[in-house]
Amino acid sequence: MKTHCLAAASLTLFAGAVAAAPVISGAVEPPSACLQYDSKSTKLSGTLLTRTYYGPPGYGESPAQDAREGAWLLLLDAPICVAASAQPEKDNNSFERDQIVVQLTAVHIDPKKIRTMQGQRLTATGQLFHAMTGHHRTPVLLDVYGIDAH
Repeated sequence: MKTHCLAAASLTLFAGAVAAAPVISGAVEPPSACLQYDSKSTKLSGTLLTRTYYGPPGYGESPAQDAREGAWLLLLDAPICVAASAQPEKDNNSFERDQIVVQLTAVHIDPKKIRTMQGQRLTATGQLFHAMTGHHRTPVLLDVYGIDAH
């Protein structure tokens, strides 16, 4: 009886490992409707929120000494997925799915314009990129080139 139970357990583990293999290996293809990192004309719509996070030196490990950093977050109207770039190991732009919040960066527009839109529904246009530093608060960010309130 013990041998039978061990064999059944081994078979169950093997079947689970086979089923999970594509996910573990990254062989799962993203849906064709996913957004691309390389487009500078990606449009995302949602509600603009701001949030304060702990920054350096400890990013929350030593709150009394940590700086405070604000972030603009776009709570999207619908979740998005972003397809990996051609060489994600080089540019860090890996596949992401079910993203409902995207951090906005204002390198190409006046940050004052974004500040005035807190709590409003808007559409932001720009280029997506994947989080690379401790200052990036969501897996996917949008480098904003234009922003319009609804």
